[in-house]
Amino acid sequence: MKAKSERRDTPDEDTRKSRTISSATKSRSSRQPGQRLKALVGESDPSAYNMSQSIGFLMHIPMFAMRERLKLTLAKHQIKFGYWYYLRVLYDRDGLSQRDLVRRAGAMQPNTANILNKMAKEGLVVIERQADDRRRIVIRLTPKARRLIVRVLPEMKDIDRAVVLDGLTESEQKQLRRMLGKICNRLQAQKADDETA
Repeated sequence: MKAKSERRDTPDEDTRKSRTISSATKSRSSRQPGQRLKALVGESDPSAYNMSQSIGFLMHIPMFAMRERLKLTLAKHQIKFGYWYYLRVLYDRDGLSQRDLVRRAGAMQPNTANILNKMAKEGLVVIERQADDRRRIVIRLTPKARRLIVRVLPEMKDIDRAVVLDGLTESEQKQLRRMLGKICNRLQAQKADDETA
């Protein structure tokens, strides 16, 4: 009789375990994705790096929107997207060496010579060799390029406002520009240090 009683107890125990497992599984599946992530890594775990904390992701969204509008605007004025940042830098600081232009535009050195040669063929820049040092190249905007940039800049300002600045106070806009400028200056200085190292 004892043996029979033990056999009856075993199914009851298995049923209780099955219900416990089912309840835990149901509880986990009903959680929202963010809650499931917190449950896995723990709220206090520094590796819980969500999208609202990721600077790269937060910058990607407005930059993607800005890039798309910028491409459309430049295409309307028949300016290639790959030319714009070189033109923009030279408009503020004409007569730069190729190295300085690359650093200020945040571009890659290997691609720049080819792009500048294309821009020269299209009458947008003049590539000059210095009389005292023929190895040193200086890049200057042509009058044609300056006229184009003057037409485009108001539209660039509109893109900045529509994508990034709308909804920010004047104080927040100044703070944003100051912080971004600080980041850009640091990265440009690092790039210059790497080149001279």
